[in-house]
Amino acid sequence: MLAQDPPAATGSGEQALRSFVLGRIAVQDAPRLDADLSDACWADAPEIGALLQVEPIEGAKPAHKTVVKVLYDESNLYFGIICFDSEPQHIRATQRARDARMDPDDRIEIVFDTSGNSTQGYFFQISAGGARGDSLLGVSSFNKDWDTIWNAKTKLTDQGWQAEIVIPFRSLAFPEDRGEWGFNLLRNRRYTNEEYRWTNINQGRRFSSLYDLGLMEGIGTVSSGVGLDLVPYFSLTNRRERLSPDDDWKDDPDAGGDLFYRITPSLTASLTLYTDFAETENDARQINLTRFPLFFPEKRDFFLEDSSRFNFGQSSSRRNDFLAFFSRRIGLGPDGDEVPIIVGGKITGQEGPWGIGVLDVQTDEGGGVDKDKNLGVVRLNRSLAEETTIGFIGTRGRPVEKGMNSLGGLDFYHRFPTFIGDQDLRIWAYTAFTSTSGSGGEGDIAALEAQARGREWEWDLGGKWVTKEFNPELGFLRQAGVKQYRTNLQYSPRLDSEVYRNLQFQLETRTAFTEGNHLDEAEYEFSPFGFRTHAEDRFTVEVERSFDRITQDFDVFDTNTVPADSYWMTRYSSNIQTSEGRPVNIELRSSYGDFFQGTSWQFNSELKWRVSPLLILGGSYNQTMARLSSAESFTARVAEGNLDLNFSPDMSLFNLIQYDNESRSLGLQSRFRWILTPGSNLFFVFSHTWDKGADDRFRPDIQELTAKIDYTLRF
Repeated sequence: MLAQDPPAATGSGEQALRSFVLGRIAVQDAPRLDADLSDACWADAPEIGALLQVEPIEGAKPAHKTVVKVLYDESNLYFGIICFDSEPQHIRATQRARDARMDPDDRIEIVFDTSGNSTQGYFFQISAGGARGDSLLGVSSFNKDWDTIWNAKTKLTDQGWQAEIVIPFRSLAFPEDRGEWGFNLLRNRRYTNEEYRWTNINQGRRFSSLYDLGLMEGIGTVSSGVGLDLVPYFSLTNRRERLSPDDDWKDDPDAGGDLFYRITPSLTASLTLYTDFAETENDARQINLTRFPLFFPEKRDFFLEDSSRFNFGQSSSRRNDFLAFFSRRIGLGPDGDEVPIIVGGKITGQEGPWGIGVLDVQTDEGGGVDKDKNLGVVRLNRSLAEETTIGFIGTRGRPVEKGMNSLGGLDFYHRFPTFIGDQDLRIWAYTAFTSTSGSGGEGDIAALEAQARGREWEWDLGGKWVTKEFNPELGFLRQAGVKQYRTNLQYSPRLDSEVYRNLQFQLETRTAFTEGNHLDEAEYEFSPFGFRTHAEDRFTVEVERSFDRITQDFDVFDTNTVPADSYWMTRYSSNIQTSEGRPVNIELRSSYGDFFQGTSWQFNSELKWRVSPLLILGGSYNQTMARLSSAESFTARVAEGNLDLNFSPDMSLFNLIQYDNESRSLGLQSRFRWILTPGSNLFFVFSHTWDKGADDRFRPDIQELTAKIDYTLRF
């Protein structure tokens, strides 16, 4: 079967299924990974067929041709890609680092659904500068922090740019007898912000949608070897506490590792021993000016691996209100200090219609936790049909307190491919309960959410009902004892303009009621005007009317008190964001209005300067000037600076410096990473903090230097 020509979209937004057959070669004929495409195997390799334009004109023929050839042998999948460009001087190729944000560059993106059930997929990304990125995809998740073993090379030419990609089959989970995968490919030409796709030629559908894929056919028998990966690590940390009476350097050698075994081609067992996270990037500084807890995302590799298997329900709002399982509860104490992990085991993958996620971790004393803990989660979901999934989740363990806490929950998902016009409709429903030993008691949560998305219209609405006793200690909950309701309506009409791509209008509401139907919290946000240009410059203005019922006094920014009372507040804000396609881009946001019993002015700014592929500079500054009363006022500041050196796609030095005037602490982290081979790394990480004393002088506090090497052995 030859690659099919791209089909036209129907009026409903649905398209005929597109497919191609990849070619098979012998191992000895595999291409050399150099982006040259002169290897003999590429000469007659099958092509996937032409791409079509999605942006700015849906269905138009691209002005710049893209040739994509696909081969495989018994071990690897190969892509040979030629991106022709009549103006090669305008190719953006500034990104080199592993997992860099590639929006500033010309790039190729690929999506696979290896199981065919549209619940989990894989995303790969390569920029013209050689940066590589990958992600796990779920029904409503995009986990860019996940990494697997693969490789790619790129090269600029006088006709455009070229790429070669090699993905080992053993880096992906897939049913052994499945000879076809869901597939799509995207090319972005950054100078004109043109987007070309192989299928899913629809501005109203995300490229990463697992429901809108074509087929890559002809995958025969492949070899995954024994299916065993051993990843030992060795590290040496030198630590010094300068403000301590004993300020000598102390050595802490460590060793451990991970083991991965493919029980079946689509089901993997993992084991970690004496897990070390020394190379993990520091959390971004935040100052909490509300009565609710802050949320920090997971960044540790062991927990990110196949993390979408543990997703439960859906949260389409801009903040994480509820997570049934939140892996940051494991291995971190109440103040963020590391709790040693002795051993952890995990089984994740797909077995027929069943999605499986099982995790069990044994932690040691330390990090503010005075007793070893066993913590676990089980997540199962079953595909009833292509568009329908039901699931179960259970967690057990208390990461900090004594006693026992458990959670059990059920969730349901269904998608209607056509709803109104070019919109689809997605519905989520879930319920969960918790039981806590001692005085904790039992509590529950229930939620129903719906979301529709089209070319110009997008809306979602939902309700969540949480009892006061609901307590997911291995999860995350913003607030218990409330009934929450949310609506969001966005209208982005397209413009026939050489400068502007669309206008943007948005209305979003969120309300929360306590027992007795007393209004506890409300937010009504209206964006009466906004626009986006073809280059991706953006501007919006917003008006927000909010309500907050404070039942007891609480302090913000040290000892500034917000008295118990009911507050109606109005704020006005504007946001300007320039295109990342330029060497320098900025984002400025300013808001002014009521702040509890007083007023505040907030200013947020961010700058990124891509000096060259070698050097990237960046920084941000966020400031809140608040006056609560004539006697109480404060200015909260958070500043961050970045200096990144990317010597090659395999060798980078990241420097991050942060300061906030609430902790009065200045922190520096320098992380050097050398990818020796895909899956094997050498790290050097240096951290230094300075504390600001009462005399406003910085004094060096904690210094730490870690060297770590990990190496993947595949059998």
